[in-house]
Amino acid sequence: MPVRRATVNRVLDRIRFFVDTRPALPYQPLPWLDLHTARRETGVQTRWDAMVPVIDDVRAESAVDVGCNVGYYTIMLGRKGIPTVGIESNRRYVRILMHAIAELQLENVGTLNMQVTPETAALVPRTDCILLLSVWHHIVRERGLDAATSVLARIWSHAAKVLFFETGETEMPDSYGLPEMKAGGRAYLSEYLAAT
Repeated sequence: MPVRRATVNRVLDRIRFFVDTRPALPYQPLPWLDLHTARRETGVQTRWDAMVPVIDDVRAESAVDVGCNVGYYTIMLGRKGIPTVGIESNRRYVRILMHAIAELQLENVGTLNMQVTPETAALVPRTDCILLLSVWHHIVRERGLDAATSVLARIWSHAAKVLFFETGETEMPDSYGLPEMKAGGRAYLSEYLAAT
């Protein structure tokens, strides 16, 4: 009896998923696949709980999750019936998300393996809702404040209804090169976002 390619691929996908999710998920949980994270699971859920009323209020019909990690928010948006694309530069996380999408049979969720930079930000799809959570400070560290501002402005222009923005603040080490936030991150970021 010949071995079918699809069967072999399923077995290989499960092995790769097992390897990719060990010893543990680093940041976001995938509770639907019984994968949890002890350190940050509560914070991830708290963020989602804060976003849902806004998503519902603006009646978002499409979404992008930039820097989606393993896709917790991407999947949650899809499970709400909102077609969503998760963008992630880490190939391990993309493989995990692709496997989760297949296992959960989410036909309205996809993923794009791409690093968002000033050169690629134009490729971020225009949607009603965009999530840019815990990404901006990494762009500042890798490319500088001007490049991070350019990326944020481009992505924000692609959000038809709402952009959710979150970043590291005063707790980030000096190596990130973030602007000084003496009066507290909230005041600085409010002014920065208003200007951007």
